[in-house]
Amino acid sequence: MEVSKVNLVDGQRANFPALEGKAYLNFGGQGVMARATLDAVRDAFEFIQKEGPFSAKTLKWISDEGERVKAALASELGGDPDCYALVQNATEGCNIVMWGINWSPDDHIVTTDAEHSGVDAAVRNLAARQGLRVSKILLSISSVDKSDDEIVAMFRDAIEERTKLVVVSHVLWNTGRRLPLAGIQAVCREAGVQLLVDGAQSAGVIPMNLSKEPIDFYTVTGHKWIGGAEGVGALIIRRELIPWLEKTFVGWRSSMNFADNAEQVASRFEVATTSFPLWTSLPVAIRVHQQWGTAQERFDKQLENVKLLRAELGRIGVVDFYSPADASSGLVSFAVRGAKTHAQIAAELEASNVMIRTVPLPDALRASVHYFSNENDISKLCEHLRACL
Repeated sequence: MEVSKVNLVDGQRANFPALEGKAYLNFGGQGVMARATLDAVRDAFEFIQKEGPFSAKTLKWISDEGERVKAALASELGGDPDCYALVQNATEGCNIVMWGINWSPDDHIVTTDAEHSGVDAAVRNLAARQGLRVSKILLSISSVDKSDDEIVAMFRDAIEERTKLVVVSHVLWNTGRRLPLAGIQAVCREAGVQLLVDGAQSAGVIPMNLSKEPIDFYTVTGHKWIGGAEGVGALIIRRELIPWLEKTFVGWRSSMNFADNAEQVASRFEVATTSFPLWTSLPVAIRVHQQWGTAQERFDKQLENVKLLRAELGRIGVVDFYSPADASSGLVSFAVRGAKTHAQIAAELEASNVMIRTVPLPDALRASVHYFSNENDISKLCEHLRACL
């Protein structure tokens, strides 16, 4: 791949209409869909209307497509497809887990101050309804300079006798810090505590194999780095915990399980009708990425782009980084010293067709760099950022 890497990136970019005429660096907010992915979704809608939305042929297609989606996700993330439940997004997956645990008043949850607002809201709502205590480990700013061992120790110290659940992100959405999941999972197992991981910023970025390193509960969304349609995600459950976790929301998809092993498969947590044609986006999106290179090859190229972006931003002279210096994800968070707010800067950049976003804690700008981002994207961001100062 080395000789033609630039050509390979340019060729891949041509597959994504949203990249035309702009520097799109907000994949952590929402990714872009390839033409093949868009075509697959449109074709699925047309197929269902042609065959009849409630025909036997369509219902079989829905069942088969669900299995294809799970197999495609498992080919990228690892694990058994039977351990995948199809949900709308990572936050929905988190809610399924949180409300599926038998809680008693004064039970304890450990989380961090660096969780996405959706997951944080879910934790606060659950705690208020069930009378739970919540401890937050402070990682939004302090994690940048801490080692993996120090972070694992922080979780070990936070767990107490009444702790039932630890809720963390694999990659912190605000700084891009990648947490040492294996160490955190080991601490949880040792204490008899379940671990719930928000994988919204890691799925489609971090090479992983949930078969070799199983996590109790891992949620992913398909519309960010994977480049699928919004409204399609997955909850991956360690097999031993599938019958242990209770169902909170039920419907025809969760109750009409005709298999003898219905209680042993994660589809028991799927509820009812959704926009089934959107499912087709994930297998196609994953195939588009896998045809470019392996997960490790894509990640290596992505980190090259992240390092280039950090170097170019550093040359501006008024930039302070909140992301770790040793790039470990596709997110780069930084503050710009000056009179303008980060919201003003982000708006001016968007007016120049440079797409990044702000994050609230720490108060920063965040660029999301993919493996098919290129030097022109980075140059355009830095050029227009200088013009904003």
